[in-house]
Amino acid sequence: MGKTSENLGNTKEGGKFLVDDNSEKVLIDIEGADLTIKKVINRYVPSNSMVTFDFATFNPVMSRERKSLGYTENESSISVGTELFIVGEFHDRNGTPTITKPQNKENPFVVSIHSEEKVLSNLESKSKNTLYASIACMVIGAILIVVGFVQ
Repeated sequence: MGKTSENLGNTKEGGKFLVDDNSEKVLIDIEGADLTIKKVINRYVPSNSMVTFDFATFNPVMSRERKSLGYTENESSISVGTELFIVGEFHDRNGTPTITKPQNKENPFVVSIHSEEKVLSNLESKSKNTLYASIACMVIGAILIVVGFVQ
């Protein structure tokens, strides 16, 4: 049997934090946001024994009747004092100025450590790539239809 990879657990924490824009404090609820934040831990940990996490206990040696070589640990965070670019829905329904995921699902919700220009540039690039891929699919589809009729 060859080497395989399996996700045995995933936890996402964060939720809410305050941002001070020098005029007032605004609560940010990042649930559902497209996050671009700094990765602070990205390491491989070889298996030796039982490992305890905040969300579960994991035995990397005998996971699902297979021997495990180890696991990868990733952690991302937003450091205090980091400037953020945030696009979302601003409201004060609970009496506190808050930015959350928009109720209209077509509107974006972005929390990023990058500047507005970089975020918009990345979105523009993704949009162009999607357009090019869709054109390529249409051309390939048309070619396959023609080839199918010829045979």
